[in-house]
Amino acid sequence: MGQVKDVRDLESEENLTFQERQWAVQRVAWAVVLALLVAGLLGLLGPGPLSRVSAGETSAGPVLEFDRFLRRDSPTTLLVRSDRILLGEGGSSEHRLTLPKEYLQAFEVRQVTPEPERVEPTPEGVRYVFRATQDAAVLEARFHLEPRRLGRVGGRVGLGEERLDLWQWVYP
Repeated sequence: MGQVKDVRDLESEENLTFQERQWAVQRVAWAVVLALLVAGLLGLLGPGPLSRVSAGETSAGPVLEFDRFLRRDSPTTLLVRSDRILLGEGGSSEHRLTLPKEYLQAFEVRQVTPEPERVEPTPEGVRYVFRATQDAAVLEARFHLEPRRLGRVGGRVGLGEERLDLWQWVYP
C-alpha cells in the first residue's frame, strides 16, 4: 500500500497578516471614495448647495453672490447688487464697482450685463461705472467670468466706498 499524504501539504501558504492589512487598506479606500462622493454632491468640488455663497449685507447695502468652488475654463457668474448711488461727473447718479487687479488677472471677463457706462483703470484694479436711473435705483450687474488660474483667487471688491472680501477656489 502507498503512503497517505497530509492534505495540508497541497494548500498554498496563507499569509493572514498580509490579507488583514489588505482588508484595512481596502476599507480606507472605500471611506475616501465615499468622502469624495459626498463632497462632490454637497458642492465642495464644483457647483452645489455649499458652493454658492454671498458676501455683504443681504437686507441693505451691497451684496456679492458667487460660486466658492470653480473649475478652470468653466464659466461662472459674479452677481453684484448695490443700492449705493454716488454723484458722478456733471451731477449724474451712478454706481461704481471696482474689481481688484489680482482677481482680474485670474479671470477672463466674458461679458458684463448691463453694460457699464464706462470702464476706468485705477491703482486698485478696474472700476466699472453704471448709470443709476429712477427705474433702476438698485444695481444688479452680472459679470460672466472664466477662471484662468488655479488655486485660491480673491481680493477686496469696492462698491462705492465699501469693500467686500471675495475669494474662490479654482480646481483643474
